[in-house]
Amino acid sequence: MTDKNKRYYNFNSTRQPAAGVAHTGFLLRPVGSGVTAWRDELGDVLSIQKSGAGAAINLAENTVDFAYNSTYNANPALADLLYKNVQLNHDRDLTMNIYPHVHWFQAKNYTPNLLFEYRWQKLLQAYTSAWTKLIVTTLVATYTAGTIMQISETASGIAIPVGTAMSDVLQLRLYRDTANASTLFAGTCPYNTGGNASVKILSVDVHIVLDSIGSTLELTK
Repeated sequence: MTDKNKRYYNFNSTRQPAAGVAHTGFLLRPVGSGVTAWRDELGDVLSIQKSGAGAAINLAENTVDFAYNSTYNANPALADLLYKNVQLNHDRDLTMNIYPHVHWFQAKNYTPNLLFEYRWQKLLQAYTSAWTKLIVTTLVATYTAGTIMQISETASGIAIPVGTAMSDVLQLRLYRDTANASTLFAGTCPYNTGGNASVKILSVDVHIVLDSIGSTLELTK
C-alpha cells in the first residue's frame, strides 16, 4: 500500500493512464484537488531602457522605479521600459497558457497602468518581429494601509502559439502607461491620485504549468 503523504516518481516516460493516479512525464501525482503543479520561471534580472525621466534605478530599495510621468511610446527608443527574455523550461506543459507577473511595492489603494509587450520566439522557426500588448490590471493581494509587496497579473495570460517547443524564448517589455498613450486602459493612471507616486518594481516572473520533472531527452519530451 502506498503512503499518500510521500511523493512518488514514475521513470517510464510513456504517459499511460492508470486508476487513481495522473501520469505527467516523470512526475506521478494523486488525482484530485491540487493535481495541477505550477512554478515560476527563474531569472528575475531586469534590464532598463531609460529614455527620459520616467524610470530610474533605486539602489536603496533594489528596485526600478517608474516615475509618475512614465508613459508608453510605440518607439522603444523613446520610452522608459524594463525588458527581459525568459527561456521556457523543459518541464512546462506545452498546451497551457503562461502568466507573466509583476512584483512591486504598493503604497496607494490604486492600480497603476502597467503594460506588457511580448513576443514569442519559437525554437527552429521563423523569427517573430511583432510585439503584442497585454495590460496588467489584476491585483493578487488586497491593499492594506502602508506599503505592501503586491503582485499584478494579466486577466488571461498568454496563449500558447502553434508550433511551440520546450526551448522557446518569451521576450517581455514592461511599461508604466501613466497617460494611457496605448489607449488600452480606462483612463490616466489613478495611482497618482493625491500626489506624484512612483511605482517600485521588484521583479517580473512567468508562471507556467508543469507536466514533468524535466524531459526524457535534451530537446524532446
